[in-house]
Amino acid sequence: MGNWKTAPSNGTVAQVDIAIIGAGPQALTLVTHLLQKKESMRNRFVVLDPAGDWLQQWQHQFAAYNIPHLRSPVVHHPDPDPHALRTFAESRSSELFPPYDLPGTQLFHDFCQEVIRRWELQERVISSRVQRIELFRQQGWQRFRLGLADGGVLTAKRVVLDARLRWGGRNLFIMGGAAALQLGPVARNLFGARLASNRIVPALIKDFSGRSYSAV
Repeated sequence: MGNWKTAPSNGTVAQVDIAIIGAGPQALTLVTHLLQKKESMRNRFVVLDPAGDWLQQWQHQFAAYNIPHLRSPVVHHPDPDPHALRTFAESRSSELFPPYDLPGTQLFHDFCQEVIRRWELQERVISSRVQRIELFRQQGWQRFRLGLADGGVLTAKRVVLDARLRWGGRNLFIMGGAAALQLGPVARNLFGARLASNRIVPALIKDFSGRSYSAV
């Protein structure tokens, strides 16, 4: 596949190797770790988020609640180098809060923008809302069909979820073929995102060591 700017719409069906739903800190962490391990994976994934940009929901929530700093220490962040944020903050030490050098909200935001720029990810988030995810089989292989809000359909070999799915207020029960899904690892915070990425990235690279879907 090529570098997309927009998602498929109006009933159009497109294919991709990896669909990452949501553009929060966990998704950014996964993408940077993936590219660090294998740069050639750059054209095998898309990131889908209604905001069309990285970290928009995160920024909105922190601003709405006037949160001064993160709860995770300075070593937990989206860049693969655990010391990158501390280095970035060398001239802004007053924005690291005790007792564990917790990065200030503005410091963390500026650092993430630097990470996005350095890894050339500025244009990698597609503005689209995923409304449903369905399992199907294609030539004997399990695939995912993503229904988008504007009527487009995206099929993917692997899906990574960094977003909340709305199920209409109903409980979600998994039966039949979907019960065979491997769920996890789960990343609930930045520390978990790094640990999860260390497990997810090798699996993705192994899965796609051969040919990808044709470019759309």
